Amino acid sequence: MCFGFLGATARVTVALPDDVLVVAQTASARLSELPTGTAVQVGLRPVPVVVSAG
Repeated sequence: MCFGFLGATARVTVALPDDVLVVAQTASARLSELPTGTAVQVGLRPVPVVVSAG
């Protein structure tokens, strides 16, 4: 897991078991709950987003 601090929001990069990387945003206040190696669940929230292929 890799973090990028953006003020109140942080970006978290997560490696899925099939080596796909997912970049997600979370509240920066939650980073202390997510040390490297923490198992997480990845899901989609029903809110408008912008998606780009890279």
